[in-house]
Amino acid sequence: MKRRTLSSVAGSLLVATVLTACSSGSTPAPSAPAPSTPAASETPVQGGTYTVASTIDATFLNPILNQDAVSNDLNALIYDSLLQLNDKQEWIPWLAEALPTIEEGGLKWTFKLRQDAKWQDGQELTSADVKFTFGAILHPGYTGVRASGLTAIKGVTDLRNGFKETDGKGTDKEAALKEKAAAWEAWQQTDAIETPDKYTVIFRFDKPFAPAMSNIAGRGIIPQHLLKDQVGVAMKDAAFNRSPVGSGRFQFGEWKTNERIVLKANPNWWGGRPNIDEYVFRIFPDTNTAMAALEKGEIDRAAVQVDQFDHFQNDVQLVNLYEYATTQYRNIAFDLKNPLFADKNVRTALATALDKENLVAKLLQGHGITAWSHGTPTRWDFNPDVKKYAYDPEAAKKALDAAGWTVGPDGVRVKDGQKFSFDLYFVTGNKLEAEAAQVVQAAWKEVGVEANLKGTDQPTLLDLSDAGNPARKQPPAYLLGWTLGSEPDSYAIWACDGSFNDISYCHPTVDELENKGRTELDQAKRTEIYGQIQAKLAEDQPYLWLWFPNAIQGIHKRVKGPIAGTPVGIEWNIQEWWIQPDKK
Repeated sequence: MKRRTLSSVAGSLLVATVLTACSSGSTPAPSAPAPSTPAASETPVQGGTYTVASTIDATFLNPILNQDAVSNDLNALIYDSLLQLNDKQEWIPWLAEALPTIEEGGLKWTFKLRQDAKWQDGQELTSADVKFTFGAILHPGYTGVRASGLTAIKGVTDLRNGFKETDGKGTDKEAALKEKAAAWEAWQQTDAIETPDKYTVIFRFDKPFAPAMSNIAGRGIIPQHLLKDQVGVAMKDAAFNRSPVGSGRFQFGEWKTNERIVLKANPNWWGGRPNIDEYVFRIFPDTNTAMAALEKGEIDRAAVQVDQFDHFQNDVQLVNLYEYATTQYRNIAFDLKNPLFADKNVRTALATALDKENLVAKLLQGHGITAWSHGTPTRWDFNPDVKKYAYDPEAAKKALDAAGWTVGPDGVRVKDGQKFSFDLYFVTGNKLEAEAAQVVQAAWKEVGVEANLKGTDQPTLLDLSDAGNPARKQPPAYLLGWTLGSEPDSYAIWACDGSFNDISYCHPTVDELENKGRTELDQAKRTEIYGQIQAKLAEDQPYLWLWFPNAIQGIHKRVKGPIAGTPVGIEWNIQEWWIQPDKK
């Protein structure tokens, strides 16, 4: 479906609003969970198995390591965060009993924890677990990509700069790691993250940090008592990642690779046991097979492809359809270190060579809209007025000529002896993206550019495009996308040192704006900042943006409850759903 997810950068209640509401003390928000009252004829019952289809397996059932949307969705069921987004994209208390108390102009955030939260092995969840989670992300041996989202925490920038200085000394790796670990231990003893008692955790910042609600309050908390000996490099290979213990609504049952993951209702969840007994995440070879299983009633939820929408809406009596706007987009990413794509004029020529409006109309059939830059129309910072490259193949040819790429005898352009020929990767099993890759290939061929389609599975493509994987072989171009969140901070993707910046994009204006957007607390000013970022990215085309898709979810009619698709997903309140017993 897509690559990494930025729900780690997800938020919606603007920090400026929180400052106003909470600066004088901890102000309660809507209680969570807050079940809707079903009709008298549909009284919730406990029991049953709920089966969800996917064409992609998870990677890490550990919320500080995962980078993909599938793992993120499962982790949201297994683990709890301090706050949670509701269907209105508002932060509500979760592990924290209220929104944070914010003091000192936004430099001090205090969370009070619930006193009834427990790990699924029965151990109490405390403030020590919260501090441990963020300390683990900032450890010098950490192999994930979340650390760049925490640089505003007091002393973290200096700590990470010190890590770089140690690496620059040429010291052997083992000695360097010991030196960095000692610096990390010293930082741990500061007041950057304090736990004055079992149920209080205080975060201090060097400067106001607008994305704190998402990067901190929205991060799944992991258990110190089970992972304290795996901090650093060892955590990536910990058995825990395939047999996790969380504090969330569902607890781990089993994982059979590329077959299924089974979760079971957590009977001791602080919010009350979910109604559904088992949540089965079943992996199918492709979307067609998954839809066929949904149509037969063999599973309970699957994504319905746009070309099957009318069929499911009109002919399939067992299924209800839910269509809603998402925070996703699809794009083609270019490796900007590759000489084929280093020139912005070449990238914009490739954009001009593609009739995106027609592509989106043909492939999405009204279930999504054309995308022109980073962002999401479901969020308050969206800029609809960015540069749009209208379809003009003749202009594309002239631009490529001007850039020195002349048509060779075989019709493929050449410059300095190098052919404009490259591999374009995409995920197999996704019919829509496979068709899009073929349309793009044909469009570029018309202007003398040869894209050789390379289908692969998503885990492989995720590894190839993982900026934190030193062993990766960077694809020259690939079709994937992002699931964003409600917080516009995009530093991790577009800053020069962003942990998700796998295409080597680096522009001083964007860097300056990304840093400014993190410290500005006024929503109107942040809207302007992120609008400028989106405009600059549209101009530079480090990605060729394709579309913003709607989600179309088919859910079996035996699944009951207050079901509603929203930009934060459809299972945001799954603890309230239930399975109608078979009357037979």
